[in-house]
Amino acid sequence: LKLSGLAIRQAVPVGPSQWPRLGLAAPGTETNSAARLEFFDDDGKPLRVLRLGKNHLHANQSAAPAGEDESWPDGRYVLTSTNSPTVAVVSDPLSEATPQAGQWLDKTFFKIEKPESISVNFPDATNSWKLIRAGETNDWKLADAKPDETLDNSEASETANSLSSPSFNDVALNVSPAQTGLKNPTRVEIKTFDGFDYSMSVGLETNDNYYFALNGVSAVFPKEPAPEKNEKPAAKKARDTAFQANLKKLQDKLAQESALTNWIYEIPDWTQESLLKKRAQLLAAKPAVTEPNATSAKNGDSSTSKN
Repeated sequence: LKLSGLAIRQAVPVGPSQWPRLGLAAPGTETNSAARLEFFDDDGKPLRVLRLGKNHLHANQSAAPAGEDESWPDGRYVLTSTNSPTVAVVSDPLSEATPQAGQWLDKTFFKIEKPESISVNFPDATNSWKLIRAGETNDWKLADAKPDETLDNSEASETANSLSSPSFNDVALNVSPAQTGLKNPTRVEIKTFDGFDYSMSVGLETNDNYYFALNGVSAVFPKEPAPEKNEKPAAKKARDTAFQANLKKLQDKLAQESALTNWIYEIPDWTQESLLKKRAQLLAAKPAVTEPNATSAKNGDSSTSKN
């Protein structure tokens, strides 16, 4: 839509040998290659192919402090035809025109609310753990805690909240389980007080992202609110209305999140670091054991014996 009304600000007489300098080399062939933008009609027939090069920078006329760059993009170099003797400078950087699809994606993701239990099972079972709690306001407990294990409440809370609002950077396409580490992943199971069950897998870390799969989302909701004694008709009607509204909200959430199970995601590492704590990292530090000074005791005994 922008291109349909975009004006050419300047036509620069530049030949093919200078195209790489402007980021307009043939796509995929050189370091300074262009982004290729193609348009098609309804029948798939090509209409126009453009090469999008580097941004055209506007230089600030005022003196900038030493070491600081005061320029900013105010356009872009565009090659309209490989037979053209000139390169066009258009009046928009066209930042949306990028081959990286990640920024085009709808980033609406799943959201863990009111967790009841969280289990993380590492490939090395000694690092695995499970947290449980009796109610939404109760403290977390370490399931099957050993006598010498005490849960660090702050670590547990941080871990439990790690998926309260997760995000992803991109969808991973054409990758094998061996590449992603999802052949032998860390498996995460979460149950919520709202009736949701989440099953997910976390693979290898690469480029500050973890490969992640939401394997399944299921839920069981009550069909009607629990009855209350001596409830007046008006109060019951209001409560039923509120129940149905909340039920619809939960059903919509289930439908939206279930649709996310079709892909492998690249999730930023900072959203996973708290969740992927090993068992020992969730435990409170053990108090230091103070041992008697054996040397002093020995000297004292010797002195007494001498006297």
